[in-house]
Amino acid sequence: MSQRPAPPPKPAKFQVRASEAASSTNANVDTTAQSLANNPFMMNNNHVASSYAPSTRPSATRPSFSGPSAVTSSNNPFATNSTTSSAYSAPKQFQQPASMQIPSRPAAASLSSPSYSLSSPGYSGRPVPLGQTEKFSSESELSAVSQALAAKFPHFSTSEVSTFQRMFTDIDSESHGWIHQSDLGSVSNKAGESASAVVEKLTKMKLLLSGDGVTLEAFLAAISELRRDKGISASANKSKIVLHGSTSENTTHTINEDEKQSFVDHINQVLAGDRDIGYRLPIDLMTMQIFGEVKDGLILAKLINDSVPNTIDERVLNTGKKLNTFQMTENNNVVVNSAKAIGCSVVNIGAQDLIEGREHLALGLIWQIIKIGLQAKVDIKFHPELFRLLEDGETLEQFLKLPVEQILLRWFNYHLKRAGWNRRVQNFSGDVKVSALMLAVIFINRTQNIQDGENYTVLLAQLAPHLCDRSPLHTRDLMQRAEQVLNNAARMNCRKYLNPKTLVEGNAKLNFAFVANLFNEWPGLEKLSDAEKAQLDDSLFNSEGTREARGESESG
Repeated sequence: MSQRPAPPPKPAKFQVRASEAASSTNANVDTTAQSLANNPFMMNNNHVASSYAPSTRPSATRPSFSGPSAVTSSNNPFATNSTTSSAYSAPKQFQQPASMQIPSRPAAASLSSPSYSLSSPGYSGRPVPLGQTEKFSSESELSAVSQALAAKFPHFSTSEVSTFQRMFTDIDSESHGWIHQSDLGSVSNKAGESASAVVEKLTKMKLLLSGDGVTLEAFLAAISELRRDKGISASANKSKIVLHGSTSENTTHTINEDEKQSFVDHINQVLAGDRDIGYRLPIDLMTMQIFGEVKDGLILAKLINDSVPNTIDERVLNTGKKLNTFQMTENNNVVVNSAKAIGCSVVNIGAQDLIEGREHLALGLIWQIIKIGLQAKVDIKFHPELFRLLEDGETLEQFLKLPVEQILLRWFNYHLKRAGWNRRVQNFSGDVKVSALMLAVIFINRTQNIQDGENYTVLLAQLAPHLCDRSPLHTRDLMQRAEQVLNNAARMNCRKYLNPKTLVEGNAKLNFAFVANLFNEWPGLEKLSDAEKAQLDDSLFNSEGTREARGESESG
């Protein structure tokens, strides 16, 4: 290729000699420097850099900008000289009026000040306040701090502390280890108190940092005192988490801690190893991590597909480690619509509710999805042998209209009867739990036998006599007997949903889940003979729709 011709020389009047160009450049530099020096809003860079040295962590006290004396060669009243140490007094026209000057702050209050001690009997070791040294590197570390703070402040459960911990973390975006008292509104409302009441208590207890900063521990201490003032006992039932609305302290929602832990454990088990979310598991059972994890919709979508396979075409989901709000909204719209399609009630549940992590709505939806999956196969199409559960004079059509709970109770009682046991269960709470009242009666009158709580022992021994026995019937200690029952269930690979505490207390949801899972794994019903199958109505076997759909069509 031919090279471009050189540009023509400039006309003589535009040509400048080198010596003139150099002098012109020096003059421009001098002019610019003088202009900057005379600018009243310029500062010496050395001073600014030293004010924000990266080696020091910002404190709750506002940084001071009172600099040394002005540079003698400059008329800039705000410029500073790093070599001068005398205090600078700005000209009168640049001084703030007295009414606008920031008042001096008291020194940072120690959280172990004489007015209130954050130590409590039986607690060893002081947990690091939120963000005091560094951000938490893992969920396990956050969980450990939550548990330590819950031990220190008995008015809170670990999950409650975890909730406030995450709110503090979201507000404290720069990881100072504190938030300003003006940011206490949403956190205080969540705890059921007004921000003004919390600030007043913090001030009275001398727990405000210099600059009105509030640490998580100081906040928990203030709320503990407010609850104590209201006569709320620290020994209140911690299995119930009471969370208040984000905008009104008069709106409260209750979460069952045992149920939350059981549902999270279910999620950890069924979604372990998933290609899109497996790296996020296991989710901590003890904290409120689950409500942060479900915000992007992926875990809920996967859970729906586990309960009812192929409900969601996962190719439509936005995946990745960090989704923007639009992508999360798309995922959660798919979740809500799909949950409704499989039979969940999604009234008052929207994509924004899940993104905002509204705990009571998210946990309620999780339970519905899990329940639908558990009861999906409690159907005569999957188990024709359910025909054996019909009572005298009852038609198959009538049987199919029964709620799943009633069918499972009938299945439970069918096996109790076959085992020669004279008791029957009527519900998933009182009839299967270990009754503390009954135990008290036994201690008063030792001639009586323990009755409540023995039904599971008999059921498991009837379903798997080669794995389980009735030895728990001879155990009187509540928790010990419950543990023995669950050990029998573990031998059947069915120790799920219940723990000794929830078995003793008789949680209806968790007992239903335990029995449904037991039916799915060990139905224990003999297969129908050809003659028995012939007795079934062919139209019911060949009809389309689920039990619920058939029931609705009949009722309509």
